Amino acid sequence: MFNKISNLLKNENFEYWDYREQNISSTSVSAWNSKIKNFDLNERIGKSFRILNNNGWGFVFSVEDDIKTMIEKANKIAKAMGSNEKENIVHSKAIKDEVSSEYKINNEDISLEEKKKLVLDNSKVENDKIKNNHVTYQEINKKLLFCNSDESEIRQNLRYTHVGATLTSKDGNRMENFAERLGKLQGYEICKNLPTMVETATKKAIEMLSSKVPKAGKMPVVCDGAMTDVFVHEALGHAAEADLVMQNSSCLKNLIGKKLAPDFVSIYDDATMNKEWGSFFYDDEGIEAQKTNLMKNGELIGYMHSRESAAKLNAKPTGNARAQSAEFLPQVRMSNTYIKTGDHKFEELIEDVKKGVYLKGSTGGQVDPISGNFAFSAQEGFEIINGKLAGRLRGVSLSGNTLHTLKNIKMLSNKYEPSFAGHCGKGGQLVPVYGPCPSMLVHDATIGGM
Repeated sequence: MFNKISNLLKNENFEYWDYREQNISSTSVSAWNSKIKNFDLNERIGKSFRILNNNGWGFVFSVEDDIKTMIEKANKIAKAMGSNEKENIVHSKAIKDEVSSEYKINNEDISLEEKKKLVLDNSKVENDKIKNNHVTYQEINKKLLFCNSDESEIRQNLRYTHVGATLTSKDGNRMENFAERLGKLQGYEICKNLPTMVETATKKAIEMLSSKVPKAGKMPVVCDGAMTDVFVHEALGHAAEADLVMQNSSCLKNLIGKKLAPDFVSIYDDATMNKEWGSFFYDDEGIEAQKTNLMKNGELIGYMHSRESAAKLNAKPTGNARAQSAEFLPQVRMSNTYIKTGDHKFEELIEDVKKGVYLKGSTGGQVDPISGNFAFSAQEGFEIINGKLAGRLRGVSLSGNTLHTLKNIKMLSNKYEPSFAGHCGKGGQLVPVYGPCPSMLVHDATIGGM
């Protein structure tokens, strides 16, 4: 394909161009209270062409146009967008590669009837206190081609699988939800975990009926790995995306080299993590996936970059230019973002807390990357009284400021804990992200409740 495009461009002198081609097929099945709610087979094919010419960018996506027509359209847009302000991009060595993710069971070898049976069988929960159950299965198979003016030609075959269960309990007028989710860069083999996930969600949803809403206030907080993941991703990760830094939309602007956290705090984004939900081999600009150190021993040492942001900030691309599909322009996005483990057992995190809370999981939240202010809701919580876990909590949230919270991290546990496989939204696009993190003790945090 590179040779074909090069022949079409032999009389042109573009500063940069890239071509992306996709064939993305997906299967989604969900059951609600032992009945199939959704059964969807989808295929998205198409190609995009992007050109940097005359200090302007031109981008075209098409399903039907031939490449020559796409080049002409993209060039017209680039010329119209051109300006006197110099646009730069980081070039790289030519890469010729074809890579495929590994799996034990090919999703395509499993019949649609068996996938339907999977969600139906697991949505049959016989318990008087469970009033609703929602079980889901999704597979996404991506066949991607990337070529660019640096003479790269890269083919990626990526297979993602995701299963989930959400259970709703009821006692009188009281209703509680609990969700379990698992996603991997793997095949159908992960579905063996679904029965245990349903069992756990059922048990937790019922236990939540006996929980209480805490009083709001400032106190020590211990976050489990999933809640720590949300903090690292939302509060710090987005602020470390270089495009937001360039737009003056980050509380981390001009803080490279500054000490922001204790010595034991190091934070990474790593798209090379084996078979994880946020992993891939090359980003959507043909840069090889890599492990990027954002914070080392409490010091902010870098941002995540695309080719364009790296050129403007005199840095190297970090393989973080991601797009939902070829229909969209790549943006600076996270992959698997996590904080390095510490030296303490979990019991040590809570043993000196006289009165505090332990937060587990998350049901969502929001952050303002400019100010660094955030608020995240926990899926469940517990009181900590005199170094011991006590009463179960619900409706509890963690709020604060990114820079203030980083300074107040007191301990990290010595084990990575599973988080949930989610989709991160930015600029109207969703991409899979993950982050196995340790538990974290934060001094003087703000808890929301009554």
